[in-house]
Amino acid sequence: MRRWGVPLIVLLCALGVALRHALRKRPVKEPFNPSKLYRVIGVRDGDTFTIDCGEEVRVVGVDTPEKGRPFSRRATDFARRTLLGRLVRIEPAKQTCDKYGRLLGWVWMENGKLFNEEVLKRGLAYLYIVEPNTRYSERLLAAQREARAKRRGLWRRPPKPEPYYIVAGNGASRTTHRPNCPRLKHLPNHKIYKSRDEALDTGAPPCRTCNP
Repeated sequence: MRRWGVPLIVLLCALGVALRHALRKRPVKEPFNPSKLYRVIGVRDGDTFTIDCGEEVRVVGVDTPEKGRPFSRRATDFARRTLLGRLVRIEPAKQTCDKYGRLLGWVWMENGKLFNEEVLKRGLAYLYIVEPNTRYSERLLAAQREARAKRRGLWRRPPKPEPYYIVAGNGASRTTHRPNCPRLKHLPNHKIYKSRDEALDTGAPPCRTCNP
């Protein structure tokens, strides 16, 4: 017992210090108030961040590339430059939370611009419309079309075209697919579109398996 007593005490003390440090850094969650301005204290990726009341916010209406995908880092860097440390107003979407408990919202910046729209204009996200969160869908669609017309970001090098494209799935699972995508057999509600642009403009982002 004597042999292990001192190292064990040292280890427990170190763990206690680390735990207290982590608890001090973690924001205390308080009730969200849509009329308040909140400071962004952390950015997870291009469409997810944390505000100083402790809520994690998912930017509604857009889908930025996952980590490791082309333009993922640029989307995250843009969110950090634009949001981190700044005050924002979160306008809750009609469906206020997703299945992960994140607050779904329209993010208004101090300069009056809508972040959801700005990330699309720069070609760093795809339009991602899920009912009933459609309030600014026309603005977001126009932003996506502007980025595509000017070949910004994700639109710089269009992939090799297919004869047609398929949008399949329900709600948050609606995605755009190549005709031979293996995921299609697991998804309902197939609808054919003549072009990739037409399919993506329905608010169904690209499938991460077939990468149309």
